[in-house]
Amino acid sequence: MSDSSASPFTYRAFISYSHRDRPAADWLHKALETYRVPWRLAGTETARGKIPRRLIPIFRDRDELASSDSLASKVNEALARSGNLIVICSPAAATSRWVNEEVLTYKRLGRGDRIFCLIVSGEPNASDIQGQEAEECFCPALRFKLGPNGLPANERTEPIAADARPGKDGKPDAKLRLIAGLLGLGFDALKQREQHRQLRRMTLIAGIALVVMTVTIVLAVFALVSRHRAVVARHEAVIARQAAVRRQKQAEGLVDFMLGDLNDRLAQVDRLDIMQDVDDKAMKYFQSLPNTDVTLEALAQRAKALEKIGSVRMDRGQLAAALESFRASAHISSRLAASAPGNTARQLAYANTLNYIGYAHWKEGDLEAAEQTFRSSETTLVNSEKFAKTDLPLKFQLAMTINNLGHVHEARGELDAASSSYRKMRSLSQELVAARPKNLEWRN
Repeated sequence: MSDSSASPFTYRAFISYSHRDRPAADWLHKALETYRVPWRLAGTETARGKIPRRLIPIFRDRDELASSDSLASKVNEALARSGNLIVICSPAAATSRWVNEEVLTYKRLGRGDRIFCLIVSGEPNASDIQGQEAEECFCPALRFKLGPNGLPANERTEPIAADARPGKDGKPDAKLRLIAGLLGLGFDALKQREQHRQLRRMTLIAGIALVVMTVTIVLAVFALVSRHRAVVARHEAVIARQAAVRRQKQAEGLVDFMLGDLNDRLAQVDRLDIMQDVDDKAMKYFQSLPNTDVTLEALAQRAKALEKIGSVRMDRGQLAAALESFRASAHISSRLAASAPGNTARQLAYANTLNYIGYAHWKEGDLEAAEQTFRSSETTLVNSEKFAKTDLPLKFQLAMTINNLGHVHEARGELDAASSSYRKMRSLSQELVAARPKNLEWRN
């Protein structure tokens, strides 16, 4: 067995399942082989031997043997070389000939105490209740002890089971119960170690967030100071401007990380307080920057970042703060769009920001402001079609904008106008689907 040279076993465990439960088997196999035992537990001696760092390898019987009278020699050999047997239990598994045979084979090896069950559907011992026999999730070999002839006898047994069903253990705790059994640990001890590990991860992420925020602010200050010094002398201005642009790119790159990956990781650990601080700091940083004497690429990046801040704020229900961010983004993207009427990417970016503003007004209940903003977005997109009639993303954005106008009309009770908007939207959607039939978003 991996991590234990003294063990006679090749595999940490053998997973037995019905082919109907393949999704559960895929999840469990990956969950076990990617699990890292908390380092404080690794090397500890238990009744199962020394605890390893990883639970690898895990053998998975990938398919039932549909045309054989007995288990294939490969499977028999894998069972004999497996330190534990994990049975995924469901009504399909309870009636599976091969799941039952694998359990019997493992029990005949004298390892009945090393069989662990994972319930994914059905009910344990439902076959004892009249009318509910079809819900049984344990196969006969699990429910009864073996007789002298090596077949299930009449004496009942109680399988060791983790319950992944909703409302029971759930997948995370069911996984930990199985791992605790494989390692010879108590469930509470393992779960406590897992909670400590999660706490350390949250603390680390929070620390990284604070460091990134500090570095970003320092870089931003350096950029502003450098730009100010450029005014002193023409020769020094050129050098300082180059340095300021380089530092500003670095700062905005860090801001992109803060608004992207860092925000996503903080959301995973439910640190909304730090997310709020990150977004506020980023917003103040962008407000401090000039909109002149910078590249068009930098302006477009800045507009996109401001739109991201507004989107996060709106998701949190902070509509006034979201509108502030969206308007700051629209102020930049409108200038970019006006400077290049034939650039459909810029027109699309500006129209998309207008739609965000209109949606924020809609959430506030200001239907008049919402309609005006959606109309501006529609006008921008229609004018752009003159330059790019075959631009499908532009046509999709136009369909969504017209759909938004339909919602405004419908909310006012203007059903004829709403119906007209919805028909236009449907017509555009049909054109999109005809152009790309496999695009599920457009088909929906």
